[in-house]
Amino acid sequence: MMLAATILGAVCGILAGYLIARDITAWVTETRLDQYANRLMADGEASAAELRTALAAVDISRYRSCSSADIGYFRALIFESEYLKDAGHMRDNGAIECSAALGRLAKQPGQTQPDFTQQDGTVIYKTHGCPVKSRTESVG
Repeated sequence: MMLAATILGAVCGILAGYLIARDITAWVTETRLDQYANRLMADGEASAAELRTALAAVDISRYRSCSSADIGYFRALIFESEYLKDAGHMRDNGAIECSAALGRLAKQPGQTQPDFTQQDGTVIYKTHGCPVKSRTESVG
């Protein structure tokens, strides 16, 4: 009888320990997932704000479009950016005229479609063709 009570007590202790550990693990996992989701939301909001600021700065550039000074201005914007990798001017058909990374282009890449359009009408290209060999000149 004593052996049965000991075994029953051990089994109950193991079961209780398992259930408590499972609940703790679920709680910790949920907490970490919430923290991760909050970080993602904050990064998304920060990158969107930076994008809008950079687009506004490109739009009000006081330099002649695609001049060496204009491209230098883009490069300064990108250097200060945490999220953006390139900025420049595009034609209405999606062709790049010039950018901080590519400079002025001698040969325009073909028309491309944006990856998505935001509610405010801003079009986003995640990746755009990189015709590095067709640059006309290096811009200082």
